[in-house]
Amino acid sequence: MPPPTTAPTPLEEARLRALFDNLPEALAVLDPDGTILDVNPAGSALFRYSREALLGMNARDLATDGDRLDDRRAGQVISARGWYTGPFTGLRADGTTFPEETTLTFGTIGGREVIFCLVRDMSVPHRLNADIVRLSGLARLHEAGHDLDEVAREAVDLARRALGADRGAVARLEPEGHLEWLAQHGMERLQAVITDRSDLDRVPEVAAALLEGHPAFVDRRAPRFRPGPQGPLLDELGAAAYAFIPLHAGDDLTGALTLLWSREPPEMARDQIVLDTVGRLVGMALANTMLRDTLLSRSRALDESEARYRRLFYEAPEALLFQTTDGRIVDANRAAERLYGRPRADLLDLAVDQIMLITSEERQRRIDQLRTTGRGVFRGIGMRADGATYPEEREVALTQLGGEEHFLVQVRDLTEAQRLQAELLQAQKMEALGHLVSGVAHELNNPLSAIVAFSQLIRRDAHLPDDLRHDADLLVQEADRTRRIVQNLLDFARQLPPERRATAVAELVDQTLRLHAYALSTNRITVELDLPADLPPIDVDPNQAQQVLLNLTLNAIQALRDRGGPGRLIVSACRTAAAEPDHELVRITVADDGPGIPEATRAHIFTPFFTTKPAGQGTGLGLPVSFEIVAGHGGRLWFEPRPEGGSQFHLELPAAIRRASDLASSHRRRRPRPAAGGTVLVVDDEPAIRAFLARTLIEAGHGVIAAAGGAEAFERIRGRRVDAVLLDHRLVGMDGLEVFERLRRQRPRLARRTILMSGDVFDRTLRTFASANGLHLLAKPFDLETVEATVRQALAGRPRARRRPARRLPEVAAQAATSVGPGRQPERG
Repeated sequence: MPPPTTAPTPLEEARLRALFDNLPEALAVLDPDGTILDVNPAGSALFRYSREALLGMNARDLATDGDRLDDRRAGQVISARGWYTGPFTGLRADGTTFPEETTLTFGTIGGREVIFCLVRDMSVPHRLNADIVRLSGLARLHEAGHDLDEVAREAVDLARRALGADRGAVARLEPEGHLEWLAQHGMERLQAVITDRSDLDRVPEVAAALLEGHPAFVDRRAPRFRPGPQGPLLDELGAAAYAFIPLHAGDDLTGALTLLWSREPPEMARDQIVLDTVGRLVGMALANTMLRDTLLSRSRALDESEARYRRLFYEAPEALLFQTTDGRIVDANRAAERLYGRPRADLLDLAVDQIMLITSEERQRRIDQLRTTGRGVFRGIGMRADGATYPEEREVALTQLGGEEHFLVQVRDLTEAQRLQAELLQAQKMEALGHLVSGVAHELNNPLSAIVAFSQLIRRDAHLPDDLRHDADLLVQEADRTRRIVQNLLDFARQLPPERRATAVAELVDQTLRLHAYALSTNRITVELDLPADLPPIDVDPNQAQQVLLNLTLNAIQALRDRGGPGRLIVSACRTAAAEPDHELVRITVADDGPGIPEATRAHIFTPFFTTKPAGQGTGLGLPVSFEIVAGHGGRLWFEPRPEGGSQFHLELPAAIRRASDLASSHRRRRPRPAAGGTVLVVDDEPAIRAFLARTLIEAGHGVIAAAGGAEAFERIRGRRVDAVLLDHRLVGMDGLEVFERLRRQRPRLARRTILMSGDVFDRTLRTFASANGLHLLAKPFDLETVEATVRQALAGRPRARRRPARRLPEVAAQAATSVGPGRQPERG
């Protein structure tokens, strides 16, 4: 909720009301349930309701049924970034609809929480977008292979439809001034009367357009319009307005396009830039068509070898140029036309400094090098017809053409390559930033663990006065808020641990296969399921587990699809025993009867970025990510070929047990804690963490031996019984993994009841080590309930404790201190 604000003064309130009422866009103030509390005149005009009729209506009634706002989704977005914007279909009072864009944000008025709703009518942008799409077709007319008359007719129709004109005609201007009308629509009378440029020069607006080379738009209903000699003809054609658009090929005037409107023309038709663009596109289409016709007629006269050369040259995907030794272009291919934005006719005879930025000294240096070596590669800055520049690479070879030395130049646009290089650099920066953020979060986790735990310990004190209990509650809240900030930093690092809960295998498989329903049906793939009814739920993050199943089933579907024909996808599950007593696993198998995986590639399928799929169809990350997810759950994922043909992947995941969060909730309900448990060794080099762990465990009925490092820990437990170990990963001197290895050699039973404490989300070595050895992982910062539940599970010989959803996968730090037992104060030293 926004912070309270002071009430505006009457002057400020008057100014706000004036701004509200005069805003050109529709603005409404809504109650959180969508009821309209106020609306400005623009809103009334847009929806065609009076202000009085709108007040009290629900904003949902102003959108079509199928396009109403999802309150939950909008609320989530507004909470995350402060505002929500989305497209909708508005519904007016008269039942007509229109495209709209709605922006929502929270605010307060007079201490009351409201929603500000800004609505924009998108009808004009949508219509303009459609017009632009139609206009873009003008540039490709010559590609259809039609003759000049067909292209001219299509150009008139496209231009007329795009600009909403009723009539139109296009003419070619011959060198001697004669007008050859190529196509017309409803302009037969104009075609019969105007046959020469001199006829055009008698109309002042048209004469000026021909002289200046710019389009002329004339609104005959405008107050300043003065009728000219062609007035009767225009009256006969029913022209309320007309446009005369000169057509050019390079700098040469080649013709004209005329459009007539018998009613009010659209605003787009009055835009000089639009008219000029239409003229350039039509002129380009006609010029390209004529150029194509000329080239085709010439190509018929060439012999077979010349035709073969031209096909290779003109159709090459890279821009190719032939240049004289003084830099003049004598030939260019279609890719060069696209690259420079000029037709071939415009490129011919251009100097090299007209298509690239280069000094005369640099050009001479290149020529000298080419005369010496015969070829070379140079980088520089190219220049398009519109003056835009781009990075380029030129590979140049000295060759003979018609008995004279010429340069054959291959030009590559490096824009995309440099963009990809920049993106790679940015990705590397973000990766480094992620590691930095993770390191900062790790450094905060140790002191934060102590703050969280001690604040909870203070609040637990039954004898705490009410005023201090209130202060303790505030301390807990702020500590938890700080913890969430650290966790947000870890989220940014994109290394999230599983958020586990008991999940039914059948439900997980069903949800996954539903996502593939279309692909299974269209590829004629039969699904066979073997999921026993008594299968226990699995202890997993359902989203991550579904990602693994999606990857495995998608690979199977793609293999069957690529083989062609029908196929079978088999998903089965069964119980299986674990290495530890009382620890049960569930094995899920995803198999298919497809072509299988070649033996040569099986060793690499879990290698990141390894893929056998064509470029653009696979990242090589599906199986490696799945492997990491399963390992993060303490499970296994492996591949086996099916004896009867095809592939099968097995994944083993722990069966669900009573969750630590359930145990924690039982504490919150003040259920009696179990009687005195075992003795726990706490090894951590942070005194505060040692202290609160000792106090927490003693209150839970356990004995505690605390040490600041590995050597001290082994000294303190010599000759003493220890039932479980809380061991920090990162310790000064002997680190946590070294302590564990020594425990495994000296006290293997105790090693199996070791809990590794960590806050380093990037330590993949730790994750792999813990998974391989079946160790519990306890993420910092942790709360008291999670510590107590995890220790109870370790003492019971149970598998790894489940982390509550807010926890993050561990990093490890280590701390030491005191030796204590139930009812005793910690020993120092």
